[in-house]
Order: sequence, then C-alpha cells, then structure tokens
Amino acid sequence: MERLGAIDAAQRIVTARFPEARAAFLTGSALTTHLTSTSDLDIVVVLPGRPAPFRENIREYGWLVELFVQSPASIKYFVAKETSEHCAPTLKMISDGHILVSVDGEAEKLQSEAVERFAKGPSPVSTDDMERRRYSLTDQLDDLIGVTDPIELLYISQQILVGASELALISRAQWLASGKWLPRHLALSEPELSIRLSGAIKAVLENGEKKPIDDVVREILERVGGPLTEGYRVAGEFQICN
Repeated sequence: MERLGAIDAAQRIVTARFPEARAAFLTGSALTTHLTSTSDLDIVVVLPGRPAPFRENIREYGWLVELFVQSPASIKYFVAKETSEHCAPTLKMISDGHILVSVDGEAEKLQSEAVERFAKGPSPVSTDDMERRRYSLTDQLDDLIGVTDPIELLYISQQILVGASELALISRAQWLASGKWLPRHLALSEPELSIRLSGAIKAVLENGEKKPIDDVVREILERVGGPLTEGYRVAGEFQICN
C-alpha cells in the first residue's frame, strides 16, 4: 500500500481512533530529514483518563505507527521518571511535535511546558553515578587496548561508543538518549567531537588502529575527573555480569 503523507495519515488515525482526545502530536523522524523508507509514525495522544496510559503499534495507510497514549497525569509521571534518569523522550516528543488535535488549547499548553522543561536540561548526575560511568568507560578502554580477538573488539567498541557518547553529553549537561537518538543528540551538542568519536571507532574496526579512540575517550574522561580504576569502591549491593 502506498503511504499517505505523514501528517495526513496521523490526522486520520487520531480522528478515527481517539475522538475523545484532548491533544495529539505527530513527532519523530517522519517530520525530519532523517525520514527513511522504514520510518514509522510516532503519535502522542492525550486522553482525559482511562484507558490511558498505554502504548500500541499498528499499521495504517502504509505506515507502521507507534501510539503513545497518555493522560495529563501519566505525562507528569513519565516526565518525572525519565528526567530522573537524565533522559527526556516524552518531553522531546511533545516539544518537537506537530499538533494534530488541541481542545481548549491543551496541546499548546503541554507543548509550551515541554519546551521550557527540555531547555533547562537534566539535573547533575550523582557522584556515585558519575564514578560508575568513569570506572566502566575506563575499564572498557583498557579492555579495548589489550584485546586481540576481532569479535571481542567489535563488542567492546560498541560499549565504548555508547559509554563515551553518554559521558560526553553528561559532561555538558545535555540530555541522554538511546538508539539512533544518541548520536543525534551528540552531533547537535558537539558536532566536532561526534565526528572524531565515530571516526575513531571506524579506525579501530577497519584498521585495528587504537590510538584515536584512546585519545578521544581519555579527553572525555578528563572532563569529569579523569580515568578511574584504583580507589573505585561500591558500597552495598553491586552487580557482576561477567
């Protein structure tokens, strides 16, 4: 089935499925230059109450559609939970969204609040969280420098790419993200560093050249106190995965 335009399809879906919606937004890659043949429609729908909150995937008008169905109360809950983890997917979806439905100005009000909160950025990470991140990235870098197995190198490089990107964002008081949104956040925050970091990972995987990644990761670590190995201590419960 040929796909309808993103906004047209989203509007029809919300009108047909959620006539009681107080607000609705089309958001995500479908509204950006990152749109691809496999992009889906991300739609945030705000209902007065039940059956929200729920999340559902459907396929309509040639699109895979992700419905994020919320209520005013659930939006507050998810925003509080996500921002406590230095992430802001709900805020970003609403703040960047194209308004599809707005009853009594509800969508504009939610969007204004989301834009304001997103602009403030995340709260500083705790000392324990920062030390955990420093230690993990230092340990992964040491493993990468010493590894000779190509499969292990692939996995460690992926861990370093994510860990270094997150630490770079935290060091600049920027929101974290996951999946494809992590490199997008880093590219917006620090385009030069983003290019260097991805280039260094490519050098490791394609040529086995480790100095570029060692240099850029240590530079990121120095922003937050430097590498951490000796002296790192975790009190109480801890997890061992290997």
